[in-house]
Amino acid sequence: MTTIALAIAVAAVAVGLARRTGLPPAVMAILAGVALSAAPVALDGDLVRQGLLLAATFLIFAAGTETERETVIHCRPTAIAITAANLIVTAAIALVLWSVLRLDPLTLTYLVLALASSSTLLAVALFRKSERFFDPVGRIVRATSFTQDAAVIALLTLLFVVLPDDAPTPRSLAVVAALAALTWITKTWVAPRVLLRSKLGEEERLLFVLGLIFSFVGACWWADLPFILGVFLAAFSLSAFPVGGTVRSYVASFSDFFTVLFFVLLGVLVTVPNPTQFVAESILVVGVFLVRPLVLWLILRRRGMTRRSALEMVAALANVGELSLVVVLIGLKMGHVGEALLAVVAALAVVTMAAAPLVTSDKFIRKLLRFFPTPNRPPLSHGLSGHVVLIGCGETGQLVLDELQRRQISVVVIDEDPGVVERLVRQEVPAIRGDGSDPRILQHARAKAARCIISTMSRASDNLQLLSDWDARPVLVRVYSEAAGEAIRRLGGTPIAETRLAEAAFFEWYAQQANPSTETPTATDPGALPAR
Repeated sequence: MTTIALAIAVAAVAVGLARRTGLPPAVMAILAGVALSAAPVALDGDLVRQGLLLAATFLIFAAGTETERETVIHCRPTAIAITAANLIVTAAIALVLWSVLRLDPLTLTYLVLALASSSTLLAVALFRKSERFFDPVGRIVRATSFTQDAAVIALLTLLFVVLPDDAPTPRSLAVVAALAALTWITKTWVAPRVLLRSKLGEEERLLFVLGLIFSFVGACWWADLPFILGVFLAAFSLSAFPVGGTVRSYVASFSDFFTVLFFVLLGVLVTVPNPTQFVAESILVVGVFLVRPLVLWLILRRRGMTRRSALEMVAALANVGELSLVVVLIGLKMGHVGEALLAVVAALAVVTMAAAPLVTSDKFIRKLLRFFPTPNRPPLSHGLSGHVVLIGCGETGQLVLDELQRRQISVVVIDEDPGVVERLVRQEVPAIRGDGSDPRILQHARAKAARCIISTMSRASDNLQLLSDWDARPVLVRVYSEAAGEAIRRLGGTPIAETRLAEAAFFEWYAQQANPSTETPTATDPGALPAR
């Protein structure tokens, strides 16, 4: 127990230092774990691996409840294509490693499964922090992470069933079928009634959630199946809206604790690599960070994604996460792989997860875009003028578009979502697929000849970039706070603080521009933020 006590104490110190220094808590926790492993204290290696397995398992469950089917189902074709390509490219990278190091087939199989998934936990955290959780990019990344996890767990289960020493048994196949049916029943009938409609208290509902997890895991253990299958199915059975939100509120404190503990124990596993491990880690870093993202980027571009959206997606998926470690730890426990593979995958997870906040940042993505310039495109129509450029056609943008069309005002829409653009084109609405803060995209929309620009982009950085690069026409920007409104106003934009006010205020402002003799509005002036 001394090992776990030290890990928890170091985790508490890491969280405190992260708050003081401003470093990401994950990075600080990993560094704390590395320091703990170098300290002159005896640590129980088996206990470290068991603690890491427990923490990673809980994080997989917590992340699994974030994937609500209703919000990502339309992203399924893209997610399946990315997952399939990811598996193929990962297998190719592993074959290169096999040709260099002559790995045995079983170790090679576990390596492919470990590297075929990225961190769902990390993807959820990054997109929540950037307020893009429900954006098209965020939805596709979450759908892809879920699909990757499902594919890896299904293949791992299949591996357990077909191994020569573990021949398929009717019991295993029956339990898989029973768990699949129980998942559907729980998701459809049981969970909504117990967690939403019953009069149970929070403690009883939490016990129901924990009991469900242990029941699924126990069934997998009884049938000689990987326990992670039970964890994944339990999470999926509780992920539907609004059950998922309720479950997340119950396990939030546990999730925070296990997140920090996971990264500390991951840091403890990092060791100085020997020459063979160094070669393996170098090949894998190049493959995960360069080769695989490039292939995925090309696939996303062919599926209609913009340069920036494609880069953001591959950057969010260019890591090795918690499921990868669980796969290797299961293989280690079963005697299928050795300690060397765990050391390689742990080191790769440390490097990629620590680098993720940097490679997914707006600043880094904009630098990468310089290597992928926007092709010059002619304007939509040389005679187009006096129109409105609407950036973003989500729920808010659609309301504005409907009113513009009702008033017979010409409009050109810019949106990153290829599905939205295709729908608008079918409706004979001039629409451009691209980044609304890109000057070339704005030129293509003849923004210089437009009456005004309306931005419903959710990221503050995009709107600030738009205003810093484009001041030829009035720009109205949807904002969510007083601070964001002040920043927009300082750059010459007109902030709109509330969605409903934005629609009404814009058309009042537009009418004033069309008839300057009318008295300037005051109470509903779009430049005035509403009182809070």
